[in-house]
Formats: sequence, structure tokens, C-alpha cells
Amino acid sequence: MDVRSLFNSAVALFQGYNMAKHLYEMGGLQDSCMTEYQFAQFLGKSRLYGFLPKSEQKKLPQMLMTDTQNSERHDSQSILQ
Repeated sequence: MDVRSLFNSAVALFQGYNMAKHLYEMGGLQDSCMTEYQFAQFLGKSRLYGFLPKSEQKKLPQMLMTDTQNSERHDSQSILQ
């Protein structure tokens, strides 16, 4: 991918962002909660999702996060290191 294509893709991404839709969808999570154990289970299973055969993935809800998003550390320890 050349710089121009990257630039055009970035512009399209930002122009396609719908803040009202994002806020509406995030509002649906306001009354949701999960335990630490449930969160760990979710992360572990979501990391394995990409390794499932496509036929098995079709039987499950679409995973909108990528493995890269699942494996990034966003806690204070990663900032300090």
C-alpha cells in the first residue's frame, strides 16, 4: 500500500465515523456488568475465535474486535514499562 492509498483509507475511515451511532451503542452498555472471571473468559475465547474454522465462526456472533485489540495492554503497568 502506498502513502496515497493509506491517506485515502484514513480519510474514509474518519469521514465514515458516526459519533451519534457510537454514543447510542455505548449507551446500551450502561446497565451491563460482568465479573472479572467473565471478562477473562470473554477475552480468552475472543482470542481463540480467529483460529476457528470459518464454518464454526459462522455459527457464532461476528467478532468485531481483532486479535491485536485483544492482546494490547492498556493498564498502568504497560505505560510504566
